[in-house]
Amino acid sequence: MKKIINFKTISLFVLSLTASSFLAFAEEKKEEPKKISLPYKTYPLSGKLTENLVFNSNSPEIVKNEGILLSSFSPENKLNPKAHLNQLFEGEFDIFTHHIAVERKKDDLSTLHEGILLSNPNNKIVRIKILASASYLSQPDSPFIKLDSFLANDEGRIFAGPGDRVSQDILREKNFLEKEIKIYPNETILLKDLPIPIKTLLPPYINGRTTLIKLKSSDPVYIADLALYEKKAFFWDTKPDIHDWLEILNKGNLSEQRDKVPSPLNTVLEKGKPFIYGRVSGVAKGNKWIGRLVTKEDKLMLPEKNSGIAFTLNNLYNNTQGTNQVQSGEMIKRYDDTAYQSHANYGVTYDLEIPLYNDSRDLKEVFLSFDTPIRMQENKEQKELSFFEKPPEKICFRGDIKVQYDNIEKYYHIVQRFGEKGSPLFSAILKSGESKKVKISYVYPADATAPHVLSIYSN
Repeated sequence: MKKIINFKTISLFVLSLTASSFLAFAEEKKEEPKKISLPYKTYPLSGKLTENLVFNSNSPEIVKNEGILLSSFSPENKLNPKAHLNQLFEGEFDIFTHHIAVERKKDDLSTLHEGILLSNPNNKIVRIKILASASYLSQPDSPFIKLDSFLANDEGRIFAGPGDRVSQDILREKNFLEKEIKIYPNETILLKDLPIPIKTLLPPYINGRTTLIKLKSSDPVYIADLALYEKKAFFWDTKPDIHDWLEILNKGNLSEQRDKVPSPLNTVLEKGKPFIYGRVSGVAKGNKWIGRLVTKEDKLMLPEKNSGIAFTLNNLYNNTQGTNQVQSGEMIKRYDDTAYQSHANYGVTYDLEIPLYNDSRDLKEVFLSFDTPIRMQENKEQKELSFFEKPPEKICFRGDIKVQYDNIEKYYHIVQRFGEKGSPLFSAILKSGESKKVKISYVYPADATAPHVLSIYSN
């Protein structure tokens, strides 16, 4: 016998509780979160993105229907030509994808398969080297578990979320695919079938997968990222085969439901109207940011004692920490309802060289840290950074930072909240005239929220 729930009674009860809470809250003056301000002057990040292309598939993020997620194929002889962006990839390039599977309708727990296809339009064999690759599900591969803010992680056994684990593997140049593949003339192959199951999970039925592959091709190829569901066959389910993938490639349309349409860049929004960045789906330029951080004479002079400098990281449009530097990759091909830039550069490797030098007469202790400060006012020079004494539970970064110096290599896992000052990644005491070269590297994880800074300060 089903129990009848009186929703009217529950609603009145919830309303009465809400009203009581509001009155109690109104009686007390709400305290502003306490902030800490540090005398760190902010600079744009030195260096620039490479020219290498990135096949970046992140829209729709939540997939509810079969179809084309992203196709760089030629629109020729395709039933829906607008679903194909007509872009060839050659030399070094990346494939980045991030998608989520959910229960499409009640009791339909069919497994979503994400298929990555490569096609050789040339009249000779194409050879492709896989330089590094990683692909993980949020369940069970890398669930979002609670971790300490700062942990040594040389073995790579600490992670939370698929974006975190994928970025760690790529930073360590791991590979789960074949090291080299051949594609014959006019052949299309399935590089990888990546299932995203939900039927083994407890409600709510939701699972995500992040994938990042670094490749080097001898000749131009096309790429597609497609979505198909397992089919019922008597008493079991069957996964898609190559014929199914080719059918959806040639006759399918873009997968629905689409994400929010982004706000055009360089337009004035109505007061109170939020800027919508949109989800990325297209071809971005730049898979690595290479920079040498200097302040004078090709060296980074140590800041005065009890002060510091900060270089902005992963800046995006309209959120540059006051530097007016947008680091996001340019989208050279995109669908009309997707992002205009590769916001925050998910999956992009940052390699930063820091040639420290003590030009003072005194001993100086120097520190380097990865921080997520309170967002700064745009179009205004910033001479200090602000942080919360007790940051809110809004996690903005989960991932590894690699630190190299004096033939030493260390990995630190960072979990950082909005407005959080990080622990030192590196520290050293430099004598007058002494120099030390430090290198910081990371792959920006898919579930992070930019921007951040790399702080260099002295005591």
